[in-house]
Amino acid sequence: MTEPQTSFLTKARMESLSDGVFAIAMTLLAFQLANPVLAAAKSEEELIFALGRLWPVFISYLISFMALGLYWISHHALAAFIGGMDTRQLWLNLTFLFCISLIPFSAGMLGEKFGLRPPVIIYGANLSAASLIMFLSWRSAWDVRNLIRPGFDPAIRSYIYKLHLGLTVAYLAAGAAAFWNPMVSFWAYVLIALFHLALQLFAPITEMPSRVSG
Repeated sequence: MTEPQTSFLTKARMESLSDGVFAIAMTLLAFQLANPVLAAAKSEEELIFALGRLWPVFISYLISFMALGLYWISHHALAAFIGGMDTRQLWLNLTFLFCISLIPFSAGMLGEKFGLRPPVIIYGANLSAASLIMFLSWRSAWDVRNLIRPGFDPAIRSYIYKLHLGLTVAYLAAGAAAFWNPMVSFWAYVLIALFHLALQLFAPITEMPSRVSG
C-alpha cells in the first residue's frame, strides 16, 4: 500500500472553511422567507392569504435546508475518515463548496418560479453537481489519493459511493422531468430530500460500524 500523499495544507483549515460556507449558505436560505408579499399585508386575513401563497417558498427552504444538512453530515464524515490532506483533495473540496454556495440562489429561484422550467432545472443541476463532487471527493480520498486512515471496512465505502451516485442520478432525472412538467420535478425534489433524510436516519454514515474488527 502506498503512503498517503499529504502537504503542508491542513485538514483543520479545510474543515473551518467548509463549516463557514455551510453556515452562511444555511443562513442565506432563510432570506428567501422575507418576501415582499408578507410586508404588504395590512390585516390578519391578508397575512394568512400571503402565507398561503408562499407555500412553494417554504417547501423550497425546507428541502434545501435538509439537503445542506445532509451534505454537511457526509462532509463531516469524510473529514473524520481522512488522515491527511493534499492539494488535489482541497480543490475537490473547494469545488464542492462552490456547489454548496449556489444552493441559496437556486433554492430561491425554485421557490419563486417553481412553475417555470429554467429554475427547476438549475436547482436539480446544482444538487446533482454537489452530489457528484461529494462522490468524487470520497473516491479520491479512498481510492486515488490514499488519504483514508487504514482499517475502515470496504462495505461502508460501497454504501457511500452508491448513496452519492444515486443522488446524482436522481437529481438529474428529476431536473430532466421539468422538460415535461416542472411540477413533477418540484415534487420529485421533495421525495428525494425525504428519501435522503430517511437513509441518514436509519443508516447514518456517522454511526456505521466502519472499522474492520480484529
